[in-house]
Amino acid sequence: MLDPTHPVTAFFDHDPERVLASLPGLEQSSGAVTSFDTRERQGESLRGMRDGLFSPAIFGAPDSFGHIVTAPIVHPCVLEALSGILGYETADWIAIAEHRVAVRGDALVREARDFEDDDLVGAAGIAEALRRERPDSPLLRLCSLTKVPVPPLAARPTVRLPLPEAIDDWIGPVNEAYLVLIERAARALRIVELDAPAIIVWSELGLLQHAFAEACRRVRRADARLVPALRAPASTEEGVLELAFAGAERLVVQRTDAILVVDTAGRELARHPPSGCTLRGVFDDRYAVFQGFESEAQPYSRGDDTEQIWAPEFLDRGTQNLVGAISVIDLETGTYLEQLPPSVPHTFVENDEPEDLFIGERRLFVGGDRPGATAYRAGLRFAKVSGESSEIIDMRTGLTVLVPPTVYPDEVKEALDLASGEVVEHDWDDQGGGWGEAIGFADGRWFLVSDYGILHDHGGAEQLALVPVPRTVAFDGACQRLAVAHGGDDIVIVDRAARTVVARITLTPPSE
Repeated sequence: MLDPTHPVTAFFDHDPERVLASLPGLEQSSGAVTSFDTRERQGESLRGMRDGLFSPAIFGAPDSFGHIVTAPIVHPCVLEALSGILGYETADWIAIAEHRVAVRGDALVREARDFEDDDLVGAAGIAEALRRERPDSPLLRLCSLTKVPVPPLAARPTVRLPLPEAIDDWIGPVNEAYLVLIERAARALRIVELDAPAIIVWSELGLLQHAFAEACRRVRRADARLVPALRAPASTEEGVLELAFAGAERLVVQRTDAILVVDTAGRELARHPPSGCTLRGVFDDRYAVFQGFESEAQPYSRGDDTEQIWAPEFLDRGTQNLVGAISVIDLETGTYLEQLPPSVPHTFVENDEPEDLFIGERRLFVGGDRPGATAYRAGLRFAKVSGESSEIIDMRTGLTVLVPPTVYPDEVKEALDLASGEVVEHDWDDQGGGWGEAIGFADGRWFLVSDYGILHDHGGAEQLALVPVPRTVAFDGACQRLAVAHGGDDIVIVDRAARTVVARITLTPPSE
């Protein structure tokens, strides 16, 4: 992520004033990036290509940056601001900038084949529409940009390809977006220079604008706003929904109507407004991280606005600057954060299509109908993904670290009765699985709880059924204890090795 003090950081902001203030800083560029090639081999090492994304001449000094020369393009922050000035939705202005829609008088033309010479389309069209309404608008300077900064190397880290035959780094989504932008910028400049037919010019300029917006999105992703707290309960569902340990002695508890922090003795330490995202875990024992909207229709507040907005509308109207569907509570300050701390992960396992699972840009080949992440280890570095099969993956690389054995519930001999605290003979009645799964790693061993409530290690040993089947369950960092909830407001703390219930917590309802 870009250092907040870096000369070009504000260029990728959502606030037009800060973007405008960043423009003089672009003159500090160390050179133009023009090469599509990334690296060349010199002896036993790889070196960045001259004038490329890794060129030592451009990016050799600490925090040095480059730039790309383009045909005129519109900064995305302008498109987010135009709705309040000229009307139409942000999505319409994006389409106009990308030459997919044109303005003709007071109407929109939505087919490129119907465009006429006097229609307002692209960067020039947007600038003209704004000039007619606000001839002195400072946004006009952002409607005809011809130079885009390329961030320093430290702001776009690389990771190793997960292939034995790979000899180069995987260049990462930021660099890949910039490679597309370099190509589109060169093609568009050449097409304009050749005075090609208008329909061809429109197409190339539209692709250039889209590539520019994508590069901006990639760079500023970690700087974007987080989903705020709900001003009202998301649903009428009751009881504990999710659990996570925050250190050894605290639990973060997600209910529909509140986020609670309690100690393992049951004392309530803090109470926060509800989140519309699902609790995934706690990072650095400090940040409670929520990711993924719980449903398609939940009310969200936007900024200081008291209006209740349903989730799809909230996402579509002026909120392209969200960093995914993530909420974060700082447990030290007791507040929902607006910005993502640099250390907190912003990439989770997500579905692109019902059968496609991704970590960021990397596809996971799990397969099946709607595969997904069913558990995260404390610290959020590892996740269990399940579909036709299950595996535990490293979130940094997407590589599989464990394919856990299948433990069938009807073969498990013993059960811990969560109500009595006694270990009894397991009587499986095949009533189906629950919701709660958990993974943990300590002292060289993995421990898992399956969706049928079966606790076991990575070899399938130490099998113990938790009954009733948990709704949600979480390991502490040392895998010594589990927090288990199976409905309602009751939580039990289980000593894993001793197979005993060591504490019971009954949450205080919000109304009390």
